[in-house]
Amino acid sequence: MPTLRAGSARTDITPDEPIQLSGYGPGTLDRTSTGVHSPLSATALVLDDGTTTVAVVAVDLLNVSRELTAAVREEASALGVDHVTVAATHTHAAPYVPGRFLEVNPLLSYDADTTDYVATVERAVVDAISDAYDRSSSATLRVGRATDDAVAVNRRRADGPVDPELVAVVVETDARDLLLLNFACHPVCTTADATLVAADWPGALYERVRSETGMETLFLNGAAGDVNPRGSSETRPDEAVYRYVAAVGEEVAETALDAVADARDADPLAVAGLTVERRTVELAFQATPTPEEMERRHAELTAEIDRIGGDPAAVDFHSLQDDDSRLASLFRDRWYLEEKRRLAECNRDAYETELAYVDVGPLGFLSIPGEAFVEHGLAFKAAADADPLVVAGYANEYVGYLPTVEAFDEGGYEVRTCKFAPAGVEAFREIALDLVVE
Repeated sequence: MPTLRAGSARTDITPDEPIQLSGYGPGTLDRTSTGVHSPLSATALVLDDGTTTVAVVAVDLLNVSRELTAAVREEASALGVDHVTVAATHTHAAPYVPGRFLEVNPLLSYDADTTDYVATVERAVVDAISDAYDRSSSATLRVGRATDDAVAVNRRRADGPVDPELVAVVVETDARDLLLLNFACHPVCTTADATLVAADWPGALYERVRSETGMETLFLNGAAGDVNPRGSSETRPDEAVYRYVAAVGEEVAETALDAVADARDADPLAVAGLTVERRTVELAFQATPTPEEMERRHAELTAEIDRIGGDPAAVDFHSLQDDDSRLASLFRDRWYLEEKRRLAECNRDAYETELAYVDVGPLGFLSIPGEAFVEHGLAFKAAADADPLVVAGYANEYVGYLPTVEAFDEGGYEVRTCKFAPAGVEAFREIALDLVVE
């Protein structure tokens, strides 16, 4: 059996000057940062079996882009790394990182130029991988689990599913140990009005776990597309927002520490080697109305806004929280129409993206490039040969929401902003299941 080596490192990606924050819209909203609540990091784990070298990196950002991942992979390849997964934690209080499907969404796209910051992130991720590679030494992996069925809720329906399982992978090395955590829940404790840079509740999780265990901590968010922290819809003043951030992070940290205790009591994983499989999935786009139909519908919505006293010249996708529910609905419909118009301009029938699977003995990592509904994650775990299966959402690029096929009939925000047809979601699910089942 080959000797497994591992190393870890963390680099800082906290912006050092005011910058447009991402995650809450509309895109006309000025969320220029006014300070820092908690630092942002890029945390890397490198695994090497003597034949294959894999890097897993978590970044405290809303998303990563296809271009950023490609650039990182190219530089990491020169170091001898065969495969890199870069996954965002999905905090909604980090700087804006442009991506092709953010640009389609008028709620999430901004005119702000963050090119220099994105280049800084790219360099920091490569540095973290390089440092982790240099620090690699003989390693032992242990896995623990714990559950928390109270901190997260399905945000689409009260009786909807969540994934209560938190997986902890303790990576013991001759240098500093690393703790990899996997849990599915949106980091949306902050609000559109909060303008401090923050890792959201994962930041409080890191702080508590690092102080209790001394281990470096890497967090991979799961299939959290329709899962929020309990209480996230409540209105809170600024100071209460950050108390809420801390409370959620502390609760997840308690569960994480239980999982660490479980891992410490577990036998080491028998890892015969590392294997990597990357598959292309073709996501069929949703059909869009003709330009003439969209122009006509836009005129109808604008006229109705004018008729009931709204500002017909307002930016198409603003005023989503208008006090008048009739106006709010009209503005929202006009915003969705703008998104359809931008999607039509792509002038393509489908979009190709990547799913990646890394086999580490009995442990598996499935990387998903968007916001998969929790039902997908639960299905992948139930079917997987790996035990446990770590589902890493928001990985390698951002394609937006991946609802279930059934959800298309239910509608709602996630479905209306989904770029893909049910056939595209079915293709995604089929290939993911094929990856996790031998």
